[in-house]
Amino acid sequence: MNEWNVRAVAAITGGQLLSGRPEDPLRYVCERLVDCGKGDVLIPLVNLTDPAGYAARAARKGVGVLVLPDRTASAAANAAVAVIGVGSVRDAYFRLVKAYRHRCKARIVAVTGSAGKTTTKEMIAAVLAEAGEVQKNWRNYNGPYGIGYTLFRLRPHHTFGVVKIGAYIPNSIDFGARLVAPEVGVITCIGLGHAAALGGGEGVRREKEKLLTHLPKKGLLVLNGDDPGCRSVDLSRCQAPVRWVGVECEREDLSLWAERIQVHRDGTRFLLCGLEREIEVELPGFFGRPAVIDALLAAAVGDHMGLPPESIASGLTKVEYTPRRFSPIRLPGRRLLIDATYNANPHSMSASLESAAKLAVEGKGLALLGTMSNLGEEAPEQHRAIGRRAAELGFALIALGEQAETMASGATEAGGRVIYASKQWEKGHVVALALKELPEEGVLLVKASNSVELEIVAEAIEKEAARRSGLVPPLAKIEPTCYYGFRRHPLTREWFFHEGIDLSARRGTPIAAVADGTVVKVQKDHPTYGNHLEIDHGGGMVTGYAHAQKIYVEVGEQVTQGQSIAEVGNTGRTTGPHLHFEVRIDGKTVDPYYYVI
Repeated sequence: MNEWNVRAVAAITGGQLLSGRPEDPLRYVCERLVDCGKGDVLIPLVNLTDPAGYAARAARKGVGVLVLPDRTASAAANAAVAVIGVGSVRDAYFRLVKAYRHRCKARIVAVTGSAGKTTTKEMIAAVLAEAGEVQKNWRNYNGPYGIGYTLFRLRPHHTFGVVKIGAYIPNSIDFGARLVAPEVGVITCIGLGHAAALGGGEGVRREKEKLLTHLPKKGLLVLNGDDPGCRSVDLSRCQAPVRWVGVECEREDLSLWAERIQVHRDGTRFLLCGLEREIEVELPGFFGRPAVIDALLAAAVGDHMGLPPESIASGLTKVEYTPRRFSPIRLPGRRLLIDATYNANPHSMSASLESAAKLAVEGKGLALLGTMSNLGEEAPEQHRAIGRRAAELGFALIALGEQAETMASGATEAGGRVIYASKQWEKGHVVALALKELPEEGVLLVKASNSVELEIVAEAIEKEAARRSGLVPPLAKIEPTCYYGFRRHPLTREWFFHEGIDLSARRGTPIAAVADGTVVKVQKDHPTYGNHLEIDHGGGMVTGYAHAQKIYVEVGEQVTQGQSIAEVGNTGRTTGPHLHFEVRIDGKTVDPYYYVI
């Protein structure tokens, strides 16, 4: 926000400068004091109980100007920080968003659709990161304030921005697109998501179409050519060129398409066609046709931005995993839990079932499905259709929530097996039932709208399956100091994915084998793990023990549960003595916490 000053911000917000120097230069815009730096604009979106104290803290932090509602601005005005009073903080906020956006040079991509928005956003961001720095929505911040939050974090070093725009009420897309001012628009699909609020399926289509009018002549519109909803869009409203992508390669108007799609337990691979060169693409952790469509949409954006095929393919191997959106979790017994509980509508539910079916051996698929919200009068038929689709794809069904019986009736009509269907349900019963019915090498899909809270069930299934594995703790006393997942490294301060848990213990404390098995690896003086070993317990499960002071066993040695195999140390890259413990199933790490604590 260089070259802006207090006077300019007062003019943009339509406010009155109550204190401070009009000519003071300003930098960026923040909604929270904790995020502010020297010379920033601070426009808090919460009610202040102590505006004078808040202004004093802002002054100490070097805030450039504080934008407050008229009713509290006068109490905050002081000589130490500039204060602008405004009639409406909401209006002032969005005026600032628009003004800030137009001062940024980043090329912006707007993404919307009834399903697949987050995955597509992440894929586009990963592709564009091959050519420059990218700013994107954090998680699901795709409402007006989430869009503002994203745009305010654009900096001069950002080459690209990828902004997801949600459609929850009429004119959401129009309002969001006015803020974003995108060069490229992407529509993933058009279905019945939020149909109740938008006036049915036709209302959803009309809402998504509003993105088209905000694209410039030299921009681009990218559409899913396999989706009937996208095919129904009125393109006469769009002045930008249009590119269709899809997997139905017999369509002559597709500019990018996929061939030789292969789905495996680690992801999906396919041949990307239509660029200057065909290229093989791997999508680690993403499964089936929906993921391929999302990748094609991202590839079209990358091609428009000038990336070569090799960079596009490279970016698609680095997509950030988003929790609870078809997240594969390996369970003992070579079983796979797919947590798709973030949300659901008919389009995403069908896509998830089809993708999960690709991973399931015939007769070993189980679908634990809950109600899809906000479908209005379409709800009964759409739930019946999902039940039918689950049965057609070979899934046994556990149905929960308001539309459970309707879903079950659809499955029965299609000759499917209904294990349980209930409007009212108890978590423990459902967890026990799911684990009882899920066979060895089976695939369990858990999916519903957010309101059903099936993420609690998915987590409980993972925890109970781990508990039943029978592992014992590797140390007599368990004191976790660092958990599984993303963390900042204590030495480098860089973010990385921590693939195990760290257990604090004194140097020399005995380390025990958590189960019977065969030692398959012993390595000393590894730069990161130091002295470490791995034990294969069969059934695809391997455990790892790192930073040991001494190792008592050798490769090929048979060990028994509870046997001392090593001593705690601080070899390798550590800040002190501890055990780094990992559990891998079929070569992939899982959270060890549930297995040993």
